[in-house]
Amino acid sequence: MSNQASLVPRVMRQPLALAAAAGWLSFIGWRTISSWPRPSLDMAANDAATQDALGSAITQHLSNALILGAVGIAVVFGLAALLTNRSPSSVATVATKDWAGPRRVLLMRHAEKTGDPEDIHLSAAGQQRAEKLVRYIPATFGVPDYLFAAAQSRRSVRSIETLQPLATSTGKPLRYDVEDDDFEDLVAELASQPQYRQALVVIAWHHKKIDNIAALLGAADGTYPDPWTENLYDVIVDLDYSKGTPPITKTIKQPF
Repeated sequence: MSNQASLVPRVMRQPLALAAAAGWLSFIGWRTISSWPRPSLDMAANDAATQDALGSAITQHLSNALILGAVGIAVVFGLAALLTNRSPSSVATVATKDWAGPRRVLLMRHAEKTGDPEDIHLSAAGQQRAEKLVRYIPATFGVPDYLFAAAQSRRSVRSIETLQPLATSTGKPLRYDVEDDDFEDLVAELASQPQYRQALVVIAWHHKKIDNIAALLGAADGTYPDPWTENLYDVIVDLDYSKGTPPITKTIKQPF
C-alpha cells in the first residue's frame, strides 16, 4: 500500500453493504418502471389537461423513487457503519494460539495536540514528546522493525508527526496509509504477512480506536486503558508475544 489515505471510506468497501445497496436500487428501479404513470384508456392522450396531469404524476413518481433510493442507501450504510465501528467487547481477537505475527507490539496514542480544533499538528509539548521517544523506545524496547501511524485526515496528522522523528533516527520506514477507522485492516496484515513475524512493531493511533486495536491484538480486558481518556498521552501498551498468546500485556507510563 502507498503512504496515502484511502479515498474510499471503510464502510463503502463492505461487500454486504454494497450488495444490499445494489439490491435496494434494483428494487426501486423495478418498482419505478412497473408502476410508471399512464393515462387512463378513456382519456384523450393529446388532451392538454391529460398531458399536464400525466407530467405532474411522472414528476412526483420520480421524486418518490429518488427519495426512497436515498433513504434506503442511508439506512444500509448507516447500519454498516455501526457494525464497522463496534466496541472492543464485540471485536474478535486475531491473536489466536496460531499467532504468527510480531513478537512484540508497542501501541500508543499520538502525542499532545494544541487544543485548537482547526490545528491538525502536534503542540510544542507533543513535539517534545515525539523527540524524547527517539531515545526512549530503542533504549527500553530495542530498535523497532516497523512503524505505523494513522493516515493523515482533515482533522489530524499527529500520529505521523509522533513517529516521524523515530523513523528518521532509526532509518526505518514509517507507514501511514491506513485510515483511522481501518485499524482492523492493519491488525489483519500484521497477523498474516510473514515479514512481521518476530518483529518489533510500533503503532501510533488516535485514542478512540486504541482500545479496539488492543482487543484485536489479544490484550486481556483490564490490561489497557478502556476507554482511553481524552488527556492521556504518556502511556504505551506493551504486548509481548514471546511466550505465545494471549500476549503478556503491560501498560507502561512514559517517564517524561
